[in-house]
Amino acid sequence: MPHLNMPNFLLIGAPKSGTTSLFQYLRMHPDIFMGSLKEPNFFALEGQKVNYQGPGDMRGNSCRITSLSAYQQLFMSGKQHKARGEASTVYLYSDIAAKNIAKYAPDMKMIAILRNPIDLAYSAFLHMQREGREPCATFEEALAQEAMRIQENWAPLWHLTAQGLYAKQLARYYEYFPQQQLKIFIYEEWQENPQKVIKEILEFLNINSSTTLDTSKRFNESGKPKHIWLHHLLTKNNPLKQALKPFLPKRFRRNMMASLTKKNLEQNTTLPMLDTTRDQLKHLFHDDIKDLEVLLQRDLSHWLD
Repeated sequence: MPHLNMPNFLLIGAPKSGTTSLFQYLRMHPDIFMGSLKEPNFFALEGQKVNYQGPGDMRGNSCRITSLSAYQQLFMSGKQHKARGEASTVYLYSDIAAKNIAKYAPDMKMIAILRNPIDLAYSAFLHMQREGREPCATFEEALAQEAMRIQENWAPLWHLTAQGLYAKQLARYYEYFPQQQLKIFIYEEWQENPQKVIKEILEFLNINSSTTLDTSKRFNESGKPKHIWLHHLLTKNNPLKQALKPFLPKRFRRNMMASLTKKNLEQNTTLPMLDTTRDQLKHLFHDDIKDLEVLLQRDLSHWLD
């Protein structure tokens, strides 16, 4: 039996696939309540002591929600909303999240955007470089260290290729939920026509789909910060941001932070992935992508071109 004060939909992944922007857009809808904390990770971490060991992981360990009561508190003020959701991209990758979701909320609806896993791996590496946390100078070095990092319990975003095995991950969800409770999009669809994707999501959630949401701003964009201290000030929890909350409307704060963060990024400074590395990753992901094509009944050959 589902517990009270739980969400009725989840954004389950994948990481680096536009989920942060989708989270921000959906919370603009008057019928949707999004939990105040993005990435609470409750269904993946319930009852666990979070102790990720990668560089900078300690800052995020305390932000994860591991108790049911604390998780329910995130949704206390959203009881009157028809749709209540949260976004934790680790849910897709987690080997226990699907089972836990089924235990607490068997009628849960879940949404995922899947990015080419080769590009996801490179984007995750660049993200950690942008944050000043990646100790390796090259993508290839980081790939070579992935198994060691998993063994040493670095946070999931460091699992550059393991987090991109979507067919294996979705199979766990189809074991516990009927397909009609999952809505899966491909990253290219989201990039090319976000309004169409949002309309489909609103229809999936059975709420007013005629409401137009502003998708002009991008959140969590890639790029190298000009000033790392300013990037951390704008994107991490800190006393200054907490002090501003009572004086600035929530939507104004979000838009201001997104705008300042974007202005602090050096654009178009990313080097392309080496062709030899891309070929190696095509081989690595080939079978899972083919399995995903069967699972979703759609052509994903462009991911391997």
